[in-house]
Amino acid sequence: MSTFCAQIVRSEVITNRTKQRKAEEELEKHHTVDNNLSMGMKVAAVAVGGVVIGTLTLGIGLIPYMTVVGITAVASGAGVGKLTC
Repeated sequence: MSTFCAQIVRSEVITNRTKQRKAEEELEKHHTVDNNLSMGMKVAAVAVGGVVIGTLTLGIGLIPYMTVVGITAVASGAGVGKLTC
């Protein structure tokens, strides 16, 4: 009877170790997927940040040109206004 109980215990131990290994493998897979998703989100955030910074920089770069065009338009408008008065 004790040999039979020992076999059952060994069988249960082997089953539990197998389940534990499978659980560890699944956990490792989840960690890998989570890390990949995290990296993907970081890359997307950097890309969006780059677009926003580029847009803002483009806007700042255009300010001098817009100022020149605006001053020219005001001067032209003032000159036309003086001519029509």
